[in-house]
Amino acid sequence: MRFGISTHLYHDRRLERSHLTEIAEHGFDTIELFATRSHFDYRSEPAVAELGRWLAETGLTKIDCVSFVNPKRVPTMADAEEVAATIHKRDGVAYTGLWLNTRGLERALHTPLDVIGAIRVTQIEKKGRQNRRVRIAFT
Repeated sequence: MRFGISTHLYHDRRLERSHLTEIAEHGFDTIELFATRSHFDYRSEPAVAELGRWLAETGLTKIDCVSFVNPKRVPTMADAEEVAATIHKRDGVAYTGLWLNTRGLERALHTPLDVIGAIRVTQIEKKGRQNRRVRIAFT
């Protein structure tokens, strides 16, 4: 079993190298990049290149980069395909995305990301209802 964590922990501030280092130092081998523009400017090529360097330094083996969710329900994650296109992949690292249904999977399959099936567990009832329109008990 692999354990990962999201940079959403730092959603109230700009993502910095020290945040990724802190995650890696706590033994997580997977990281989910929470990349809204207020958290990380993925449209800036220098910022994306710098993020790539930060990630390379952590030694992580799997990075969840985007979420292929309904853009009408979660507008801050509407451009997952654009974010995926900016990622410069490194050997030995799986770059993946999250999808909640077949439509999300189909979107993921049309990107350069590694499509890996996984079971994810969430404990935030409100977000589960907002994103999937169902209670956690029904997921």
